[in-house]
Amino acid sequence: MFDLVASTRSTLLDLQDWQLTPEQWTRVDSLLTDLDAALSRSDTQALRSTRILLELCGPVRITRIGTEPTIAAPEHILERTNHLVHSLSLPLPPEQPARQEDNGDAGR
Repeated sequence: MFDLVASTRSTLLDLQDWQLTPEQWTRVDSLLTDLDAALSRSDTQALRSTRILLELCGPVRITRIGTEPTIAAPEHILERTNHLVHSLSLPLPPEQPARQEDNGDAGR
């Protein structure tokens, strides 16, 4: 679990220096929402999956001619990233087991 938290924090800190297109930043923003939800549920599998997707959004070294210009992270992305880094500095609550549906046999 420590490795997952450390790698997620590292990705979030790297993200603050990325240069992406506005469309790519929109995708990153959506993934930050997913990451926050995974943290609030202590869902390690969702956290791992979302971190990987976030890393795949990172900048590439080669840019095609005629592509949309890249920009630094918008302020709201930086704020959300800082919040998530801080959240990952705190101990995560234990992972919650999946809820089982009540099949109506309780109390019989």
